[in-house]
Amino acid sequence: MKRAIYLLFLLLPTYALLDFVSEQFLGQKLPPIRSFFGGNGTTGDVATNTTRIGSEPLALTSTEVCGRALSSDRSGWASSRDAERFVIRSQEHGDSVDTCRERLGLRTLKEEKTQKEVDRIRNLTSLSVCQSALDGSRSDFSTAEHKQLYVVEALRRELSPQTCTRLGNGISTVEPDRSEPQPVLKQPSKFVDPRSGLPVSVVSNASLPYANMRTGPGREFKLVSKLPNGIEVLIYGPVLSGSGSQWCRIATGDGKKGFISADFLPDACELTAQQFEFLQAKNKAEADEAAKLAHDFLTIIGNISKR
Repeated sequence: MKRAIYLLFLLLPTYALLDFVSEQFLGQKLPPIRSFFGGNGTTGDVATNTTRIGSEPLALTSTEVCGRALSSDRSGWASSRDAERFVIRSQEHGDSVDTCRERLGLRTLKEEKTQKEVDRIRNLTSLSVCQSALDGSRSDFSTAEHKQLYVVEALRRELSPQTCTRLGNGISTVEPDRSEPQPVLKQPSKFVDPRSGLPVSVVSNASLPYANMRTGPGREFKLVSKLPNGIEVLIYGPVLSGSGSQWCRIATGDGKKGFISADFLPDACELTAQQFEFLQAKNKAEADEAAKLAHDFLTIIGNISKR
């Protein structure tokens, strides 16, 4: 009895630590601890569902399970009976529809909706954009959250509040001459990290000697680190903020990961198809290795507890 209690005190904190590390660095939770001791530890309908899941999903990566769990248009969980076990397995891993979409290299549903709205606004006339971007006084841009996409589009077109006011009053104004050469779009980085195959860029903020790296794409997310100008970072791909501005997933040389505004990188955030496939394969290999280590360790603990 004392030995069982000792093993229990040893097992639970160790499992919790491994589960935390796996979720933070690999983006997936470990299988339920009961699965390492043979059996599911449940009764009734839950046990019936777990039995029906079978062993097949356990042999798949979280990304592969997500691919089978989502509907064909990737807008929600698949409703077919064949997909039910994969939906259950994804949810047991703590995945939602959005996290599954991210595993598959897709935007979240909110990001997808935002991008569609950005595309719609870009097809509007400057007068329509200005009418929606201005505040109640019609003399400045609105700070209301639901109008920020219009404000961003007005700024992208180089329209000031004063110009928008003149347009709204029916006064002719000079718009930026689109026949003149426009700023060159950012090009992919010419430098690639030989170990990861990902593009390398450098932080460059013209206003301050550093740029903020945050936990998510947007200024509302927690600050991770202040990256000094000139520091090299690995680019993991683009992502839109809630207001529609471009951010990049990055990692620093010491392993810190986060998001930075695309304005602070001189190179494009987009990955080539080959780089994206390389990244997916790398993530899969790391996830498989972590899952194997955790499985082997917990199996050993489970065997000891059965003696």
